[in-house]
Amino acid sequence: MEKDNITRIYINYQTLDETAEKILCKLVELHFKTVFVGAVFQIEKNFGHLWGEDEELSEDEMTEEQKLWYEKFLETRDRIFDQGNKEKKQAIAKIKNFTIKPKEQ
Repeated sequence: MEKDNITRIYINYQTLDETAEKILCKLVELHFKTVFVGAVFQIEKNFGHLWGEDEELSEDEMTEEQKLWYEKFLETRDRIFDQGNKEKKQAIAKIKNFTIKPKEQ
């Protein structure tokens, strides 16, 4: 028999709403982090050569132009993380407005 990729969580019905909310919030948090960390990784992968990433240069070893690109990368990275964290918090806050009921068998 082939196994499915479904995660089953068995919980007490009295704590269903609270437990499901925690699980859903953790899933949303994980997916948001994956998105913004992945975005930063792609920028670093595709443009890192501009600041010597492929040569593993320290800031002291960078040219002035490389330092400018590195600063732009750091600023962009910070903005991505700030926006991602803000959106993650808003999504989690919205989840808490729902009542979660068990799926009927």
